[in-house]
Amino acid sequence: MSATAKTKERLPLTELRDFVARLRADLAAFDSDFALQFALGRRVPTILADRARLARLALRSLWFACVGSDSPYGLIATGGFGRGELYPHSDIDLLVLTPHPAPEVLPERIQGFLAAVWDLRYRVGHSVRSTPQLLEDAKADVILATSLMESRLITGDRQRWRELSPLLSKGAGWTPEAYLQAKLSEQSERHARYQDTTFNLEPQIKEGPGGLRDSQSTLWIARVCAGAGSFAEMERQGLLHRDERSKWAQAVDHLRCVRYALHLLAERGEDRLLFDYQPRLANLFGHAPTPGSNASIEEFMREYFRATARVSLLGERIVARVQQRLRPSKSEALGPGWCAVDGRLECTPKSKALKPLGLVHGLQWLIRRPELKAIGPEAARAIDRLLAAHKRALQGPISRGVLMELLQGESSPLRVLRLWARHGILGAMIPAFARITGRMQYDLFHVYTVDRHTLAVLEQMDNLRLGNGSEDLAEPMRIQKRIDKPHLLYLAGLFHDIAKGRGGDHSKLGAVEIRRFARALGLPAEDRELLSFLVRQHLAMSITAQKQDLHDPATIARFAKLVEQPRRLDYLYVLTVADIRGTNPKLWNGWKARLLGDLHGFTEQYLRSGEMASSTPRKAARIRREAMEMLLGEGFGRDQLQTLWADFPPECFQRQSADQLRWQSGALLQSNREPDKPLAAVRKIGSTGAREIFVYTRDQDGIFATLAALLDRLHLAVVGARILTSPGGWAMDSFQVVDLDTRWTDSMTRNIEIQMRLELALAESPLKPRMAKKNLSRQQRHFYFPPEINLRSLESGEKSELLLACSDQPGLLTRVALALLSCSVNVHTARIATFGERVEDRFLLSNQRGRALTKTQTKELTRALAEQLVSEDG
Repeated sequence: MSATAKTKERLPLTELRDFVARLRADLAAFDSDFALQFALGRRVPTILADRARLARLALRSLWFACVGSDSPYGLIATGGFGRGELYPHSDIDLLVLTPHPAPEVLPERIQGFLAAVWDLRYRVGHSVRSTPQLLEDAKADVILATSLMESRLITGDRQRWRELSPLLSKGAGWTPEAYLQAKLSEQSERHARYQDTTFNLEPQIKEGPGGLRDSQSTLWIARVCAGAGSFAEMERQGLLHRDERSKWAQAVDHLRCVRYALHLLAERGEDRLLFDYQPRLANLFGHAPTPGSNASIEEFMREYFRATARVSLLGERIVARVQQRLRPSKSEALGPGWCAVDGRLECTPKSKALKPLGLVHGLQWLIRRPELKAIGPEAARAIDRLLAAHKRALQGPISRGVLMELLQGESSPLRVLRLWARHGILGAMIPAFARITGRMQYDLFHVYTVDRHTLAVLEQMDNLRLGNGSEDLAEPMRIQKRIDKPHLLYLAGLFHDIAKGRGGDHSKLGAVEIRRFARALGLPAEDRELLSFLVRQHLAMSITAQKQDLHDPATIARFAKLVEQPRRLDYLYVLTVADIRGTNPKLWNGWKARLLGDLHGFTEQYLRSGEMASSTPRKAARIRREAMEMLLGEGFGRDQLQTLWADFPPECFQRQSADQLRWQSGALLQSNREPDKPLAAVRKIGSTGAREIFVYTRDQDGIFATLAALLDRLHLAVVGARILTSPGGWAMDSFQVVDLDTRWTDSMTRNIEIQMRLELALAESPLKPRMAKKNLSRQQRHFYFPPEINLRSLESGEKSELLLACSDQPGLLTRVALALLSCSVNVHTARIATFGERVEDRFLLSNQRGRALTKTQTKELTRALAEQLVSEDG
């Protein structure tokens, strides 16, 4: 570096500016060279070390130029910079060590140096302390103590640093026990900030679970708590075996490479693997893109997730070994080769190399001893070695019998299944499961990798089985009690997504897998058929409930023909609820609970009685009778109700429940509104943010558009709507919405606010739909795809059906409503289904004459929709 050798003395201000400019130009040239070295395949750890060394030289030269060589202050590199690692856009952590006592205000020279560092385009974090203050603060702050452990002198009093450095490198006075506890607590809190899982779809590569910070934290614990400051020392002490060290190094090097590439692509200190960068990173790491497929991205992310899992597993082993050194504990013998140590299943000290049958015995101990919450470090290593040498070790009838023992037991199998999955046992037992381990899906709908989602589904089954659920789950919990063979439900959950990532229909491929595995388990033909059906049709109930009209007899007849028998229906219902709740924590709400419950109830009635009582005179009479009984019990008069219902359209009694009719009628009879004034009523659906809205107002153009726009401004996502008009000219509109505004803790107050805003908007004349101004989110912008508009007339000729598939975007329903309004098209029903970034909506429409749209009207509406739904990027 040409500028570094120019001076060791302070420069005048005029020369300093030129010096900083030359130094910045030199650093930029080196950055370009480092980027080329990375592209040519030079090892990232070497590049990181060279970048850090270069930065220290530059800062040392800059210190002399700004401060001079005679300053009593010292400059220390801390954190990753002190360790000798510097990524392209990482922060540089500096400590200015001051004389004692420390001055209240830094000298102008030091302030000038820090300003000049920013001029070099380094991102700087700095602290200023005297030596006594530094030691005192480090004893109280484990993060500070840790950042100082690998600190390095850039310039200053070397003798004083030689006295201070050994103390800092050993944890600044922290005892091993206190340091271990503090670091584990810090790690737990950090993981919680990143959703406590390595399986985020946009993971934090540095701070997230299994990331680079975890690998560093493990090494710090080994240094402070066991005096093992190097890999060689860790091996000598038995904290890390050679085969583990190799796996550790491969995983950490992979994460370093990904982080380095990410900084280059983002051109900033970005440590999140955002969707925006995943395609380019996949290509950079050798996964060539395939048109129309996300396989290359998903394979790249699979490698990433497997690396973080390896870091996490090996880190746990090292920490467990450290804990055993600090707090030796007694072991309890369990059987030949196995013992229990601190709640872990462990190999006995004198046990020989693990054999397949010995592992099977160990798996049985995990099942039979619920206090065993983990697998010990030596047992985990022995299992790794066994499975690597004998890939088919757990594919025989004995190990499959252990699986059945687990699934058929009285207690939950989840604890053991999680351990088996984490340590590769489940993948060895079910090879297809190994293929989905770490596999992500490149969309916004599935927030976990496939294996993590599978275990989440089993957890939801557990909750239903144990009765751990809110009022939204009352019906699934009731049906769960009718499941005669819960182990079949668990098996269906294990296999329902097991063929993801292979191409083709994963449901059909998974059905083949479960049939083959069930035969190997020796299950009877009836059970094999049930399992095959559940895996093949595991999406059918969700799709039918969300996309079809459940009050249409044809819908129920088709679904009943699919499931064939009530027993299958019960199993599929529970599997569907668990699948939805295990896919994304935000997917489940009271509205979906109602849809699935209605579909189950209607279908069960059809299967048991052979008829569908929906949309028939008998159904309408029953609804009237049940609603009348409820309303009479609330104090309303029979004549009063009959007068009210005389102006209700027939669909009120045919296509909604008695409870809905009761609620709407009660709201109208209890209101003190003036004649011709609009009315709005709002109530909760279940306990998870879903609401039902009923609007009663004089029929006029623009009602649907006005309501859609207002609900969007109120942060209410519409999931269903039914638009009716009474013989007397009153609009009777029902909306089912999900509240996206989490600031409201008082549900009643929120209901009142929605009601008042709706009534005020409907009181305007003429109506004024006001679209909310919202921009596409970063993720929505990334996953945008052109809309697919399918508009056709139904066979009856009375209605037209609009099927709309497009990327999710702000104000989508409002845009559709405005297009319908501009073409004078009436809406009768709307079914809104959102699957991550993809929206699939269904509308029943008619023209002003109450008929299906003409060819001309169809073309006009298609054009209007296309104009409304154009990308914000043009």
